[in-house]
Amino acid sequence: MSTAYQPIEKSTLKYVSSEGTYKKVKVVAIQGVNIPNSFNIPYVRGAVGLFNAIISRMMYFTEKDSKKRAQEKIYFPAWQISKVINRCESQSYNIIRSLERILDIHVTRAHEKAGANVFRLSQRTYEFLHIFTPEKLNDFIRKYKISREDQYALKQLYNYRVIRPSDGNMNQQLTHEFYTFMKNRKHKDFIHFCYQNNVTPEARIVEIEAYTDFLTDKQKEQLTKIKQLLKETPGKLKHYFHWLLIKIQQFITFTKDKDKIISGKSDSKSAANQSQVIDRNKTEGEQRKTNEVALAHKKDPEGITHQDIVQVATFWNIMSKGRVMDPINTLTNHKMESIHNLVKSHGKEEVLQAIANTGNMNHAEHMVSLIQFKDFIHDSEHPSSRFNKVLKHTEPSPKLSAEENQSRSNKKHMFYTLSSPVAHDNVPNFKTKAKAKAWFKSNLDHM
Repeated sequence: MSTAYQPIEKSTLKYVSSEGTYKKVKVVAIQGVNIPNSFNIPYVRGAVGLFNAIISRMMYFTEKDSKKRAQEKIYFPAWQISKVINRCESQSYNIIRSLERILDIHVTRAHEKAGANVFRLSQRTYEFLHIFTPEKLNDFIRKYKISREDQYALKQLYNYRVIRPSDGNMNQQLTHEFYTFMKNRKHKDFIHFCYQNNVTPEARIVEIEAYTDFLTDKQKEQLTKIKQLLKETPGKLKHYFHWLLIKIQQFITFTKDKDKIISGKSDSKSAANQSQVIDRNKTEGEQRKTNEVALAHKKDPEGITHQDIVQVATFWNIMSKGRVMDPINTLTNHKMESIHNLVKSHGKEEVLQAIANTGNMNHAEHMVSLIQFKDFIHDSEHPSSRFNKVLKHTEPSPKLSAEENQSRSNKKHMFYTLSSPVAHDNVPNFKTKAKAKAWFKSNLDHM
């Protein structure tokens, strides 16, 4: 790694304001991520890598300055950009021009061979760094008349940036918007990718194989498939299998930590259980109620939140409306535990995908009887389980009517956009099960 890309967690940027004067803004790396790891992500546009590289270089030279003076400009030759973002040199020039159009980054091009381009940030760049909602992003597009061909790159810049204004440069509303933005699955996955971008697939497999006892039969099959692919193309995996490998690695990490927590607290748990058993001042019914209340207040294992559980139940209800699917009317402790175990086994994204796939199924052909949620999740890891059958049903049945296809699309749109009160990103974080249950019950009419 070049010394100009050493990890810098916070610094000051200087930009040219709309009045033509220089102004400053303090920025920080999102969640302390190593910014240089974001320059070359396989599934992300080169504009994202170059933008993050420009910001990183400005932050580096600001911190390197003896008086920590914010940099007005940085020099960046195209041949160096090419290596940093892993694109050919001619493509680097196209990416530079796209950043000029989208973010009004001022570029003075080098005219001599091997000369360096000069980059300055603008008022538009400053405004972009403060956008964390789709509505404001659309306002930005309209305000600066971003062309249709540049909008996709802009949306990637929006999702895959790695810096934000410091806390002192964000008011209460902007702070709320940022933490809501951080719930976005694309951004969370990208930040995780940046944390471990320098870890090879082979290194991940070595870590996983030390704990193969934790894996399910399905995960072992997936791992075997990934190892076969790595023999064909060492060090490289297709996007789907790369994320599948990361998912298995995260499962191992979670399971290890969970076992440590359980073993470390076993004494205290047994003591608590014993104190409940020997309480002779309560009737059997009172004791049972006490145990249920205690269970409801137990903290769930780290990694799966009450929010995740409510999102799954909400999407099930949305997809079940008007179909032969049994809706979830109440989130009981048992129901929440069942969803928790389902997400633990398959991951939330796979569970949501399976629920979405129910919309691909034809009533007469696939849904001849009522689909109850308990049947849907029963023995879900078995290859012939109803869950796995639905998960594989990725294409809409040709027997679905145009009205049914439209209904399916509308339901998915309702859950994955911010316009609905029960949309994925509008489900709040819950500190307790009681609050999760209350929110779910109060929003049943919206599902």
